[in-house]
Amino acid sequence: MHVKLLTREQGQMVLWITLMSACSVAMILGNKAVLNALPFPLALTFLQLLFAGVFTLPLVIYKGRTRLTARQTSYYVLEGLLFSASIGASLESLSLTNVGTVTIARSGLPVVVYLLEIMLMRNVTLSIRSRLSLAGVIAFGAAYAVIAKGLRGGLSGVLWVTIWVLLVAIQMVYGKWLVAAVPISDVERVFYTNTFGLPVLFPLASHEIPLFIRSESFRGSAELVFFSCIVGVSIGYTSWKLRSLVSATTFSLVGVLNKMGTILLAFWIWPDEGSWASLLVLIGCLLSGMMYEGTKQRSLN
Repeated sequence: MHVKLLTREQGQMVLWITLMSACSVAMILGNKAVLNALPFPLALTFLQLLFAGVFTLPLVIYKGRTRLTARQTSYYVLEGLLFSASIGASLESLSLTNVGTVTIARSGLPVVVYLLEIMLMRNVTLSIRSRLSLAGVIAFGAAYAVIAKGLRGGLSGVLWVTIWVLLVAIQMVYGKWLVAAVPISDVERVFYTNTFGLPVLFPLASHEIPLFIRSESFRGSAELVFFSCIVGVSIGYTSWKLRSLVSATTFSLVGVLNKMGTILLAFWIWPDEGSWASLLVLIGCLLSGMMYEGTKQRSLN
């Protein structure tokens, strides 16, 4: 029996997809546990960004900071702004809609990213198998949202969800370009993205921060908060590492599958939060995603 071994590049891709997925699942479930005790999402996000900046600064200094021009620095300022804006839009979307609506939008994100790649690069294409994969992810994602009684929030909710999807799509395509445009270490990328995002997030979180710190539940949840901050740094590092190995569309698809996988795990831990019908469509979504092959360079001949 002939066994086809993975190439070194494929092995690296599988490794970092696995590590990022593990961090993503831990981040979502950890945040869920923290927010159950401390319902201040903006304050928690600000604390995680601040922790990431402080934690990675000594590593950047120790390894030697890459000297950037003013233009190169401005590229990372823009990345930080996009990062914070996407977080704000996602929180606003969740406050106006529900998980089902956000799930529909998130499942369609790879298609939006792919269309952006076509508009900007014009020489990428997808195989029939990959197109069927994306169609399956969207179909099963929409089915899950319908079962979960999604599509709520009215016109304002739909508007914010649309803004959020566009911001995330732009950030993913821009982030992929940034990896090649400014060759610095992944630790530096984590530091710049989180640090430059703080000025945007602070005004939004300023009213929650005192309530978060003074809450009676803070001491009892301090370990969970610290855990979420550590995982936040880890997911930042693994995300940038994976960006350098895959296309923006593939990266966005991994994010969709991580979210679906997290819901699947949550259903296993808390059976009352789902149904067998939602479980089946989640499995269908994950299987569809496994068919994806990635974008390819279109032949110019």
